[in-house]
Amino acid sequence: MSQFLFRFLFIALPLLSGVFLPLFKFGDLGRLVNLFWGSVYGLGYLVTGYVFGGLHSRPTLIVGGLVWPLVVCVLLFWCSGKLWHQNSATVKVVSGVIFLLSLFVVITLSRANTPPFSSFPLFTLFEGAAY
Repeated sequence: MSQFLFRFLFIALPLLSGVFLPLFKFGDLGRLVNLFWGSVYGLGYLVTGYVFGGLHSRPTLIVGGLVWPLVVCVLLFWCSGKLWHQNSATVKVVSGVIFLLSLFVVITLSRANTPPFSSFPLFTLFEGAAY
C-alpha cells in the first residue's frame, strides 16, 4: 500500500463513518451511526455550543459543523504520517487493529436516539438539532 493511499484512507474512513454514514439507509437496518467517530466529530458541536450559547448560533454551526471536522482530519493526517514512519511492526499492527475496530462501533440511528446513547455527543444528533 502506498503512503498516499494509507493516509487518504486514514482520513476518509473515519470521516465517512462519523459524519456521512447516517445519511445512507441500509435496507431493513435503516440508518447507522458510528458511536466512536460520531462522538469525536460531535465534540466540536458540544464545546462550541457551550462557548457560543447554543446550537442555533452561527459560530457554533461554523466551528462545530465545518472547522472542527477539518481539524480532526488534519490531526488524523498527522497521526497517519507518524504511524506510517513508525519502525515497530507491533505498533503498526496494534494501531491498525484498533483503527479498524473503531470503524465497527456502529448502531442504528433509532437506537442512538434512546438512552444511554442519546447522551453521546454524536455529530448526527447535533446536526439534526441544529438544523
